[in-house]
Amino acid sequence: MPRSMGVFRAADFPVTPYPVDYTTFGAPGDFRAVFDLVDGMTRATRAVREYIGLIAYRLTGRTQALFPAP
Repeated sequence: MPRSMGVFRAADFPVTPYPVDYTTFGAPGDFRAVFDLVDGMTRATRAVREYIGLIAYRLTGRTQALFPAP
């Protein structure tokens, strides 16, 4: 969402951030003591992709800030 906010702000388009693709990992009281390698790699891939996108958008001038605030 930070990347989208930065692009909309650069275009002077007023938006209100609202998460729509919320991901949960079980019930709130669940505790997973077992390390899940595949799940960890999936989360890391998502994070790395977003950080690369933020850097690329900043370098190409699509946003004014590397980490746009909400």
